Amino acid sequence: MPADGIAQAAGMPAQRPLIGITWMLLAMAMFCGMDAVAKYLSQYYPVPFVVWGRYLSHAIMVALIVAPRLPRLIRTARPATQIFRSALLTLATFLMVTALSRIPLADANAIFLLIPLIVTALSVPLLGERVGVRRWGAVVVGFAGALIIVRPGTDVFDPWALFALGAATSFSLVQLMTRSLSKDDDAMTTLIYTSAVGAVVCSFVVPFTWPAPDAMPVLVDWLWILCTGIFGAVGHFALIKAMQHA
Repeated sequence: MPADGIAQAAGMPAQRPLIGITWMLLAMAMFCGMDAVAKYLSQYYPVPFVVWGRYLSHAIMVALIVAPRLPRLIRTARPATQIFRSALLTLATFLMVTALSRIPLADANAIFLLIPLIVTALSVPLLGERVGVRRWGAVVVGFAGALIIVRPGTDVFDPWALFALGAATSFSLVQLMTRSLSKDDDAMTTLIYTSAVGAVVCSFVVPFTWPAPDAMPVLVDWLWILCTGIFGAVGHFALIKAMQHA
């Protein structure tokens, strides 16, 4: 059966790979920007504070955009899955920012490059998707090419690199759950849960690591924190749309 036929039989919209790829490229660009800013902020502020600022600004932006439609969009066919996915994404963010604060950006990203490999491997048993030799070849070649570009150093063997590996594994599961949810919920519904659950979880954690009064962010750093929320919101919306289309 053609790919579109499989998707429609499963209750998903018709698949449009090129549109999905375009959305994914946008998502990856946003996540790269978010990683770079998080790397900078984590050198001066506690990781829970950085993650809290990222999710709070994300939640405020989403709330302002969807406010008139919030009562309709907050309804989900699978509330437990939405909450678990969002909590897992929050954990992945904590692990990722912790890794970025301890090892070089290139080394952390080399480990994050495992995500396509993990997603491709798990999409077969968990989603029932078929992955042929050509797709596996493209993933492996892309992984090798990216490693040549980032040229990771010996810090990929540092114990702190385990945080990056945990982030990669968690984010891979998030992508698979996003794909599964795409046949039941609107993209904005998933984005609302992403921001709301992340903001709530981080708000319980951040008081224990709140910066001292003389170490609070200056104006420019508050703007950078706002940028992490914008990058995250746009990136996750693009990721959700990519999973809907391909």
